[in-house]
Amino acid sequence: MPTHRCDIDHGQDFALGGATDHRNLCALCRRHHTLKGETPWRVKHHPGGVIEWISPGGLHYTDTPPPVTIGFVPDLEDAPF
Repeated sequence: MPTHRCDIDHGQDFALGGATDHRNLCALCRRHHTLKGETPWRVKHHPGGVIEWISPGGLHYTDTPPPVTIGFVPDLEDAPF
């Protein structure tokens, strides 16, 4: 899901002392945000945007974001100046 359609979530809950900075924030879709906030599921943040989900039964699931790629499109014409 595109980030602009996601909720910004505190990995460690703000009410429990979680900082509002890039190391403690991630973009979650509304369904996963609700899952994390309203059930015993937990998350751990890792470098590179990796999120580790921990189930109520203790199983670990790793969610790795796709690589960010930047592409440049060549100009079709020379600049007019």
